[in-house]
Amino acid sequence: LIFDTRYILNGFHIGRDLFVMELVLALGLAYGAAASFRRERANGAFELILVSPLSRREIVSGRLWALWSQFFPAALSLVLPSLWIARMFDNTAAVTWLWLHVGLVCSTFWSVPILGLHCALAGGSFPKALLNTCFFGVLVPLFLVNGVSLFFYRPATIEDGCGLAFLYQIVLASILIGRLQHQVVFRESRVGL
Repeated sequence: LIFDTRYILNGFHIGRDLFVMELVLALGLAYGAAASFRRERANGAFELILVSPLSRREIVSGRLWALWSQFFPAALSLVLPSLWIARMFDNTAAVTWLWLHVGLVCSTFWSVPILGLHCALAGGSFPKALLNTCFFGVLVPLFLVNGVSLFFYRPATIEDGCGLAFLYQIVLASILIGRLQHQVVFRESRVGL
């Protein structure tokens, strides 16, 4: 993929291949985050975690760091070739598209675990948490990137859609990161602490 210049010059081929790899990464992140604390809740270990001397912030940040470190090599394998290709060629449209791809991978890598952990702690079943994470963390940004032209009077560009997807992911993750600690407090009160 990296050494075949026809993929670089033809944005459709590289875009399709990178899109599939990015979608697999996002779905893996969604699954891993939605499955968080599932086993611990099933066997009662979650109550033991809540009564441990760890603070709520340490519990939440530890789980997020575990998810991020688990998927970091996959995200890096998507970002580094794109940065190398963008540095290597002078085609401004391709370079712009590759930088947008890098931004989307980074914002997805940052926001989907936060959303998935929020859905996992919100209660309910694992399929519900997974579907909510996939819908709000993967499908909504995908729609914002590709379907944004429905809301503009002029033809929308990929930059418009990526900008909305970045903004959506950053705002959603920023709101939910604060709510995660409150969900752990809610779980503590249900345990009887």
